[in-house]
Amino acid sequence: MENIDLFQDVENHKKCIYIYEYFETIFENYPESYYILTTRSCESWIKSRMLHKQGNYARIALEHKGISSLSELRDIWRSEFYEYHLRVNTFFNKRKNFFTLSLENINYNALQDFLKRDYTFKQSTYPKVLTGKAAPPKGVTLPDTKSFVRINYS
Repeated sequence: MENIDLFQDVENHKKCIYIYEYFETIFENYPESYYILTTRSCESWIKSRMLHKQGNYARIALEHKGISSLSELRDIWRSEFYEYHLRVNTFFNKRKNFFTLSLENINYNALQDFLKRDYTFKQSTYPKVLTGKAAPPKGVTLPDTKSFVRINYS
C-alpha cells in the first residue's frame, strides 16, 4: 500500500469485498494519513445507488442480501448509512487528520486548509466531475484518475 495515494468507494458486491469496513485497521497501519469521509444526504446516496449501473447495482445488492423488495433494500441502506457515519465519526472524533466533505455543500477552502501541509492545489475551485449519463462537452476529453490527480494536485 505504500504506492497508493487514494482509496475510494472500495466495494464489490459480487465478491463481497467491502474495504471501507476496515477503516480502523487501515488507520492503525497508517495513523498519519489523511482520512476524508465524502458524504451527502442519505436519500441522495440511496437514489444514486438505485440508479448506479442502470439498476444492476441494486439487483446485485438484493441478491447479496437475500431479499426481493427494493423498499426493504432502501431501508437496509438507510440503516447502514447512519450506522456507518456514526461509527466513522465516533472513531475519528477530535482527530486532526479527519475531514468530512459534504458533496451537497462543498467547502473547498476548508478542504485545501485540511490538506495544505502536504498538498498544494492548482485549482481555485473544486473540480467538477461528470457522473451518471452526463457526457462531457464536445471537444473535451476527461483525464483518467491518475492524470487528474497529477494535474490538479502536487
